[in-house]
Amino acid sequence: MLAAGKLPGTKMCTVCGRETEHVLNVLTECEKSYRSDAGKPLWIIEFLFLLIAPLLYVFVRRREEVQEYGRETSFVLPLPVCNDCRPTIGNSKVLRQSMEKIPEYSRLFQKFPKSQLVLQTPNS
Repeated sequence: MLAAGKLPGTKMCTVCGRETEHVLNVLTECEKSYRSDAGKPLWIIEFLFLLIAPLLYVFVRRREEVQEYGRETSFVLPLPVCNDCRPTIGNSKVLRQSMEKIPEYSRLFQKFPKSQLVLQTPNS
């Protein structure tokens, strides 16, 4: 829907409810990937390796695999906000509340409740 230009599906300001042609872009980071070292030995084992076989320790450390979890999921979502209401939308709580008034965005926040929102440069 985003690629087809069908979001948000309304021209009503999400703050005051008046009709508007103005749209703000909101970078919505739903999910971020993170890395974790797999197969890391316990600190006691690492200590023993350091005492007994420093070369073996270096060999074991180099063979560890890095696992990646999650994925980068972010969107730039249009949010209809009239010129009079733009100053109030800078507050992150007001921004989230305004976006949740749009059903598609509300469902997105249900799936990714810890989404981070960043207001981008306004478009006219």
